[in-house]
Amino acid sequence: MPEIRHSRSLVFALASVAALSGCAGAEHRTLEASVVTTTSEPVAVDRDPSAECVDADLPNLTLNDELAYWSAILDDQRRQYPPQSVPTDAEIRTQKKEEWSTDIDSAVPVGGDAAFARDVCGLPSLEGALYSGEPLREIRGHVATRGRSACSLILTDGLTAARETADSLALDDEAGAEARYLLESAVTHVCPQLSDLVTPADAIPRCAVLEPDPSAKSDEQVFCN
Repeated sequence: MPEIRHSRSLVFALASVAALSGCAGAEHRTLEASVVTTTSEPVAVDRDPSAECVDADLPNLTLNDELAYWSAILDDQRRQYPPQSVPTDAEIRTQKKEEWSTDIDSAVPVGGDAAFARDVCGLPSLEGALYSGEPLREIRGHVATRGRSACSLILTDGLTAARETADSLALDDEAGAEARYLLESAVTHVCPQLSDLVTPADAIPRCAVLEPDPSAKSDEQVFCN
């Protein structure tokens, strides 16, 4: 079983918890095309217009809300797997408190989490349920935490790199479109203050875009991605 830890794959709709138990089959969905206009280009996906997410009607997440969400996820996993294979509540509390950011979590516009949840709720990757049978969409924080995680990635790597990461995580064209849609929705509703953060000031440059310095010695090290 994949360990539930903060990772870039968790940022998008490819989180391991979404696949832990049965998902509704495609034959039970009625999808319609939706488009989010981004700062680069429109991203089109198919969404279920009838899907409802609990986060869509609730205030912005608090730290206590997020801690309660992860506690529920881990408790569900402990009922299925040996407890030692799942992080303890104390470990996850420490981790999430360290990750809670004044640049993101405390700066979400009023109603930002709800707007994000309404926008992405119908994505097929949000289908599924816990082992207990509780639908993922009905768990407080399940959708909203995805927006916060996407914003964390943007804050760390910049929007350009975050888009590249979303595209690289895709298993197919549909998954890639969903990952990009989720990312663009997050920067629109959850962290609009980061929309101009194309590349962080302290980012390590990519080797592919560097031009060699003619005066550089051949044995000098170059630090870049």
